[in-house]
Amino acid sequence: GVDVRGTKGLGNGWEAGHGVEIDSGASDNLIGGAEEDEGNVISGNPHSGVLISGVGTDRNQIAGNFIGVNVHATSSVPNGTGVVIRDGARRNVIGGQTPAEGNIISGNRGDIFPLGCGVLLTDAGTDHNTISGNYIGLDVTGTRALRNGSAGVVVGQGASYNIIGGETPSKKNVIAGNGVGSVITGIGRGIHVFGTGTVYNRIIGNYIGTSADGLSRVENTGHGISLFDGATDNEIGGDTRECGNLIAMNHGHGIYLSGIGCRSNTIRHNLTRDNDSLAIAVRNGAQGNILPPVISSASTESVVGYEAPPSGQVDVYLVRPDPSNHGEGITLVGSGLADQSGMFVIPVAGLSTGDTISAIVTDLNNNSSEFALNKSVELGTGVEGERHGTPDRFALSQNYPNPFNPVTLIRFYLPNATDIELSVYNLLGQKVTVLQRGFYRVGAHSATWEGNDQTGHPVAAGVYFYRLSAGELSATRKMLLLK
Repeated sequence: GVDVRGTKGLGNGWEAGHGVEIDSGASDNLIGGAEEDEGNVISGNPHSGVLISGVGTDRNQIAGNFIGVNVHATSSVPNGTGVVIRDGARRNVIGGQTPAEGNIISGNRGDIFPLGCGVLLTDAGTDHNTISGNYIGLDVTGTRALRNGSAGVVVGQGASYNIIGGETPSKKNVIAGNGVGSVITGIGRGIHVFGTGTVYNRIIGNYIGTSADGLSRVENTGHGISLFDGATDNEIGGDTRECGNLIAMNHGHGIYLSGIGCRSNTIRHNLTRDNDSLAIAVRNGAQGNILPPVISSASTESVVGYEAPPSGQVDVYLVRPDPSNHGEGITLVGSGLADQSGMFVIPVAGLSTGDTISAIVTDLNNNSSEFALNKSVELGTGVEGERHGTPDRFALSQNYPNPFNPVTLIRFYLPNATDIELSVYNLLGQKVTVLQRGFYRVGAHSATWEGNDQTGHPVAAGVYFYRLSAGELSATRKMLLLK
């Protein structure tokens, strides 16, 4: 697709030409290679640099190529899209396990989303493909942007069980410098995952938004990673430090999740810093409306808090203070489980007095939250009650889950022993039922509502309010019952 000097695009086809097409069951082919001068320059084509398509088109490897750039990988010679894997193609590898197998996939700029990205994985049955060891959006030095137009990597419309990155340094992709134009809330410029049935994809061990050494800013012009409505059960990071991504310096949120159908996505062991907005943003009903935990105290030995989902996994991070007061997770310093009431005491290591910490929580359905409000580390844990997770203020928690069907949990906290009433009201202000009433001790308490009125009959789906009254104190929150 380039001229004899490798610097100017001539292109194959008039409107829909590809540089290389592998389809109709062609398998076990190698495009490029790991040895010096085995890589191809695949650029200037109006559609895809490389297209891998169709059921049975399996186990092909694209290695060591320059895709969307000139022969020196110093400037763009755009394809419409860099690499497309679609229509049920499986177990193909873009890059490999060694640095020499990595491709430079940059400068690709088709006009219509989801085209115009570095790598596109799309359609049901497109599964178990691996993207590893590539520069996506960067030049040959790994320090300068050669932008893919829409995003670095797009996974959507049912593509599942694919891996972006890997658990060893040689498998990491550097996905940076992507996105042309202004920030668009609805697109993740580093990695964008979307669509019903887009499940069980893993994003692990990558650098997203930085230079290849992880030190300099080569921002994606939007969110580092985004997951949108229908994307479920995907994993960003994982259960070990080696799985974590570095998500930094993006011109948007580090990770953005949106839509009620976007749920059960796990976010653990990632390092985030210097993104222009939040490290993690959960919006529009995503992740089962999970809320971040509340940290009541922090010392150099333990972090104490509440309002985690029952038995939720709490990860505590050393954070860098920022204007949002929700921090970004620079270093993981401790992990542990909340109890059934949502209380937690997490042992931590490596903290000093005056440090700032925050935490995220992942519930039993694998929904991960935003970061909690920051907390300063003190020499001791302060209030003795907080040593055991008891808050020092009156609080009514958001019910969990919300929306719910058929049952939800409501938790509340009392700083003093007192008479209370916890009741549910409809939109007309009519009392539907009393959940708890009487004299209650200091500490944490909980109640469940199964969507029944005072007589035990089911109520209609819709919005309800629950109100806690305790002496002169009261609080009200809203919940949504689905049927």
